[in-house]
Amino acid sequence: MNGSSRSLANFFPLYYPSTAGPKWLVRLMIVFLCCYPFIGARFLPLGDSGRFLSVLIAPVGLLYLVFFARTTVFTLFLDATKRLWVWLPFFLSFGIISWIHPYHYNWGQLFQKFIFAFILYTCARQLQIKHLQLIIAAAVGAWLYFLCALLDAWTFYNPEFLQLQIPRHLTENGLYRVGGGGGNPIHFADACMWLTGICALGLSHHCVKNPRIKLAVLSGAIIVFLVALATQSRGALLALLPLFVLLVVQTKTQYRKYIAFAVFLSLIAAFILATQTEFFHRIKRVFYDLYYYLTEPHFIISSVSARIEMWRFTITTWQDNLLLGSGISNIKDLIQAYPSTTPLHPSILMQPHFHNDWMQSISIGGLLLLTGLFSTFALLLIQSRKDIISIWIILAGLCFGLSDLILYQNTMLTFLISAWALFSASYDNQKHTALHPDHH
Repeated sequence: MNGSSRSLANFFPLYYPSTAGPKWLVRLMIVFLCCYPFIGARFLPLGDSGRFLSVLIAPVGLLYLVFFARTTVFTLFLDATKRLWVWLPFFLSFGIISWIHPYHYNWGQLFQKFIFAFILYTCARQLQIKHLQLIIAAAVGAWLYFLCALLDAWTFYNPEFLQLQIPRHLTENGLYRVGGGGGNPIHFADACMWLTGICALGLSHHCVKNPRIKLAVLSGAIIVFLVALATQSRGALLALLPLFVLLVVQTKTQYRKYIAFAVFLSLIAAFILATQTEFFHRIKRVFYDLYYYLTEPHFIISSVSARIEMWRFTITTWQDNLLLGSGISNIKDLIQAYPSTTPLHPSILMQPHFHNDWMQSISIGGLLLLTGLFSTFALLLIQSRKDIISIWIILAGLCFGLSDLILYQNTMLTFLISAWALFSASYDNQKHTALHPDHH
């Protein structure tokens, strides 16, 4: 084996099941599946949208299954059904609410994510996708996010690129927020944290043994965490708590080494917060804003107080539509539906949604949609309990959904369901190989 082939085998080992098709096609399809990190950055192909599923996986994956999985597709479809049925409580409850209320969101667009994830999972099973490939893809994606962040900042500070009219996002004090190509910095931060966790947990996964791969994954975890901090997003940092807990749970045999890694990430964060004064003040302001909201007699506008006020108003109006909600997806329309209530600050009325999956569910579909949302997340955690990276993907989505929309936002739902489907398929491949070693 020459040097280039050995390098490819070490850094991106590929497996060729006899029923998967020609070797070149298997390589190409695995590369396609490993493009899932592209979803989070607008500068990358298929990024900041649902096109990874709708444009790439749906047509290409379906054609692949039709021509190269005819003998196994029935069994794989059964496995996919056993895996993906846990999403049905949310999708079906949302469908019922969309039928009852004239809600502007196209339920078909939301439900198609379920169908596309079905195809994605089936392709990943047929191609025998492995955790190692997905973890390496996350590390590569981490460095691509770093390059996107550099390009984003360069175009912002270079006047020659002003004519491109790339959207720019600033903090309250005028501090620039990296968005991965003009995208929403909150969404970009969430994607960065998802990759941070995949790389961090991947370090101690049994499949990552090669020292060079460990180094690549470690560097990816660190660099994409720094990019997450550069977005100036505070909500994404909520996912650090479950990440550290999972790191401790996973590293039973190498406890000190990986706890040291978790501490190292914490030190990096502390260093950035100490040197970047504006961002440090943004972190402190969360607590100040919460304190002022609870103690001051008059309302002081901030991103924190605006969210809390929207949530308070949503809970207040929920009692009039307890079971089915109001079918309203933003605070301005909710105010118009309840004109007798206390007026809100004008800047709050400009918010396009409620910045919280749970409050969005309460307003749109009341107890029915809230139950569907809770049931789906509970079933996802129960079903994924044996794969710690799948658990991380779900827990991170839960944390992100406390301060912004995940399941109701196209890019974030695409990332969540795609990453979960891929790692679930990989775990099932591993389990099938252990049960049927003679088939591999």
